[in-house]
Parts: sequence; structure tokens; C-alpha cells
Amino acid sequence: MDAQAIVGEVAKDVFSQALSLATWFIILYVIWRNRQRVASLLQMFRVKSIEIGDGKVKIERSVELVATAFYEHNLPPPNDEEIRSITSVVTYLAPLVVPSEVLWVDDHPNGNWFENAALQQLGIVVRNVRTTEEALAVLHERGHQIDAIISDWTRTPAHTPEEPEGPRLLRLIRAGGFLQPFIFYAGVVPETELAHRSAVAAQYQAVGVTASPEELMRWLMVALVQRRLIPPRRPQQLKGAATPNV
Repeated sequence: MDAQAIVGEVAKDVFSQALSLATWFIILYVIWRNRQRVASLLQMFRVKSIEIGDGKVKIERSVELVATAFYEHNLPPPNDEEIRSITSVVTYLAPLVVPSEVLWVDDHPNGNWFENAALQQLGIVVRNVRTTEEALAVLHERGHQIDAIISDWTRTPAHTPEEPEGPRLLRLIRAGGFLQPFIFYAGVVPETELAHRSAVAAQYQAVGVTASPEELMRWLMVALVQRRLIPPRRPQQLKGAATPNV
């Protein structure tokens, strides 16, 4: 094959990828703009699950589990808008991100049982670990196959008293070249502390900090869709980096 033919093939491939990317955005935009009409149709036909390959995305059960998580964490019951948001995210975005693999780091994983179960109902693999070191080991093993990371803010024992384990994990994975979406999911804190944590999270390009099951689900699904549109980078060797201002 001569140079001109090679250039032509490369141009064709680039154009094809750009067209595919544009198609994804158009599909998402059309669904989102017509979400109420689509939701009405789904309700009319009582859609409870969607077949994806060899698996099944269980929409209704996942929504129930996320809603139950509010009560489990002693949060105010989800309002109608939050229920609609959870239903929309699960219905429209979850089928687009199956299969996906999420690493969840929390020294009390049972506290996230309902959220874990909701993700698994959607066909998403959740790898639960308790420590920063276990999380780094999974990243070494699985690398770019991990699509997103959820972490609590503090874990015991802490490596140092000055730096909580959640921000430490974020710092280390960014230093190692891991670019996966990272969400802090922890209990409710005062507004001033939330603002401080959000600033720390932004320092290393985390998605954000939340205590809301609805917000967690929405952020995660959007991040997973965005990751599908951008080819993942292969990880580099983990190493230290400057400690964030925690």
C-alpha cells in the first residue's frame, strides 16, 4: 500500500471515529430532550428491565435500591424530582455503559450495600476494597479496565494524620497517570467542610464530593458515558506526588 493509500485509510478511520462520537452525542441529546415523553412510554409499557448482550439491566429494582439508600443514611426521603432523576439516569444512561467496572474504596463497605446492589442490578461490576493500598493493588492489576473510582473521605488507620486516606488515594492515582473519574462519597458535613473538600477534590480533577445517593448515581453514570467516548490511557507506575492542601 502506497503512502497516499495509507493516508486515505487513516483519514477514513479518523472520520469514522468522529462520526461515531457525534452520533453518541446526538442520541444522548435527543433522549434527554424527550426524557419525559420516553419516561411516559416506558411507564405505559411497564419496562422493568432491558436486555444488554447476555445480561439484563434491571431498571425498576435499581431505582428502588437507590431510593432505599436515602433511608439507610438517615437522609430526608427522596423527593419527586430526585426519583425522576434516578429513573432517568438508570433508564437512559445505564444501558450505554454496560459492561463497566467500578472500584469502590471504603473501610465500612456494608454502609454502601444498597448503592452497591443498585449498580450490580444494572450489570456494573463493583470491586469493593477497604484500604488505599488494596485499591492501588487493584489498579496495578486491572489498570485501565477500571472505569471509575468511588471513595470515602477518611479511613482508619490513616497513613499520616495530616492527609485523609481518600485524598491520599486520589493524589497517588493521579501521580501514577490514572485518569479514571473519581467520586468522593461520604456522610453529610457542614457547608464549610464540604466547600473545603470540594476544593481538594478539584485540585486533582475529581468529579466531586457528595453524600446524596441520587447525585452519586447521576455523576457516576454521566462519567461512565463520557469515559466511553474518550479512549482510556494505559496506567503508568504509581509514584508519590505533592500532598494536596487538606
